[in-house]
Amino acid sequence: MKTTLIGLALIGASFSSAAGTFSLEYGGFYDRLNGLKKAEVNMVEVAFYVRPRASASCELNQVNLVVKKQDTQRTELMIGPDNALLLPFDRQLKSDRALVELDLDGDESSCALAISVQSKPLINPSVDSVWLEQLYQQLDKVYAQYAGFPMKYFRPEAKGLTLLNSSDSDISIESRQRLLSLPAGGQLQLTKQELAEIKPFQVTPSKFKATAWY
Repeated sequence: MKTTLIGLALIGASFSSAAGTFSLEYGGFYDRLNGLKKAEVNMVEVAFYVRPRASASCELNQVNLVVKKQDTQRTELMIGPDNALLLPFDRQLKSDRALVELDLDGDESSCALAISVQSKPLINPSVDSVWLEQLYQQLDKVYAQYAGFPMKYFRPEAKGLTLLNSSDSDISIESRQRLLSLPAGGQLQLTKQELAEIKPFQVTPSKFKATAWY
């Protein structure tokens, strides 16, 4: 899975041990979301998660968006599955130097921020080679946008896609050459060449996603 895991202590998060609170600049999140918008894709999203580091424990209790002007404005945000941060896309919040305040059971040594560029949730349970190849191209556009000029012309090409299955059932996938299995709670990597050979298969939309494989 193409996920970047960053220790909160490494990204300039301010931490209050008494309150168990991290404060992160909203602008960093906005820049990732804006890069996605500039890539002009419709199958890809960027997701932010709070994850435990190694075997540590880290629980996300609450997320607030804080704007400090004459009066401090604090807005509680929803938390998605897997401790996902559900953040708005708003340039004004970046201009206002808003903060994303995380209330955690954990500290800077046990918690990390994970950034994942991944497929949007599916509506149709059927996945085929056309969808896989289009997703590969769109993920490539997003990473090119993130790389910027001139590095986007020198970055390595993705090897293919990583498919992730968080359901309780294995998924059988047939290609022209062989029969593959995407295990329950596991992943399967397909090369760029293999994507065109995959025959349609069924998934549980809410339990399936794909990322670039590098």
